[in-house]
Amino acid sequence: MDVVGEGYAEIQPSIRRIHHEFKNNLQTVCSLIRLFSPSLDAEGKRILKRIEGCVHSMGSMYESLDKTGTDLSRVLIDDYLLTILRKALKSVDCKEATLRPDLSHSRLFVESRVACQLGLLFNEIVVHVLAGFLENRRIDIAILDVNEQNGFVRIEVDFGNTVFVRPESTQLSEEKILHALVAQVEAVIEWPWESGRGLVSLVIPKSSLCS
Repeated sequence: MDVVGEGYAEIQPSIRRIHHEFKNNLQTVCSLIRLFSPSLDAEGKRILKRIEGCVHSMGSMYESLDKTGTDLSRVLIDDYLLTILRKALKSVDCKEATLRPDLSHSRLFVESRVACQLGLLFNEIVVHVLAGFLENRRIDIAILDVNEQNGFVRIEVDFGNTVFVRPESTQLSEEKILHALVAQVEAVIEWPWESGRGLVSLVIPKSSLCS
């Protein structure tokens, strides 16, 4: 092992401890949000609920970092986003959220410095879509697929036969927030109400990946 490798091995326990403490701090923030929520009106509660979802998505990155082994500089995309998807779907009666069965061979990683931004955007997209969840009152299954295509990474969530409509502006993430998150990761979003299918897609540059 070279000098750099030895140095990294020595500080790794400290880095993990910092990650663990930061995740605990995020959980404390969520607890404070829930304590403040009962004193607010319906709109205030909705906003706090959205903020809590964002905080949860940030915490999910640190959960995923713990699963990547010795390398704390990157996050496995499918595992990370599946965790966020499952937490977001707790607001509806979804029977199952899973990876596409043939995705087991995929090992796409994103740099940890980009992962938090990507997770926040993905969480906002799912919340955005669920606000347009109209025809059915239950989503039977949500299937996550992540794959490389011609220099891009396509992230898709397939909700099967669930019907979505474009939500009213008061029901979804503010446009400025969504646009700011999109700009940070140079993403393109394809909404289900634009395609007429129960499918939402997020496309990001392959340059966001790391080996």
